[in-house]
Amino acid sequence: MLDKVVDGKMNKVIADDLGISIKTVEAHRGKMMDKMGARSIADLVQAIMSYRQQKG
Repeated sequence: MLDKVVDGKMNKVIADDLGISIKTVEAHRGKMMDKMGARSIADLVQAIMSYRQQKG
């Protein structure tokens, strides 16, 4: 799901791709935002990219 968020895909597209509900996507995205301290999708993408650069 992280790759799809970074690619800028909408919740409905992510849900369709993964075969889950939009509400499930929203819940997962919200949990990721909380864990990474992101206040917006842009913050979340930036945090993911920064984590990936540090990791490897």
